[in-house]
Amino acid sequence: MECLQGCSLFCALSPDSLRALDNIIQPILFTKGANLFVQGQPSYGLFILNAGRVKLTSVTAGGSVDLLTIANEGEAIGLSATVSGRPHVATATTMELTQAVLVHQNSFLEFIETHGDAAVRVAQVLADLYHVAQEEHKHLLVRQSTAQKLARFVLDWSIHQPEDGDELHFEFTHEEIGHAIGTTRETVTRALGNFKSRKILALQGSRLMIQNRSTLKHIADA
Repeated sequence: MECLQGCSLFCALSPDSLRALDNIIQPILFTKGANLFVQGQPSYGLFILNAGRVKLTSVTAGGSVDLLTIANEGEAIGLSATVSGRPHVATATTMELTQAVLVHQNSFLEFIETHGDAAVRVAQVLADLYHVAQEEHKHLLVRQSTAQKLARFVLDWSIHQPEDGDELHFEFTHEEIGHAIGTTRETVTRALGNFKSRKILALQGSRLMIQNRSTLKHIADA
């Protein structure tokens, strides 16, 4: 039950609901590079991450692979497809050895049908996801510079990091960053070089150092 209490989706549920959910979870260990689910395929359940990180990517109509987000310990993924019965809109791939639990789709639907607090919480989370999607869509309609998008990407990523301070673990290639913010690898390289020369941030291997967070925030909000 500890993994459920540490999950943002379920941590506020009643003890009875948590016990009922604990009875239907299945622990699974994934190696690095394994797919939890694949874009376009139907859902077979909801995954809750106990340890490890999972990247969610989507193939666009043009054939490029966009990085949507990174899921960390304590997050539940695959909720929308599990509840709606529609195919997954993204592929979930582990970035390292990952421990998770699976709640099979039918079992999860039966669970939220019989536990009102869980149904309300799922509705709240789905509403939040819709709101975030709408906000992201509005950002896409506004013409933004690469510097703005890169600054926002770095700040959003830093929020979810467990490490303290402004030195973070950052395992993205320039190409992956480009896919995430809608630009090319070359443009990302130039923008990172500009940030480094201005002593705003520096990327060295898998270590990202935010040297001037206030300026980075100013760029993101410009």
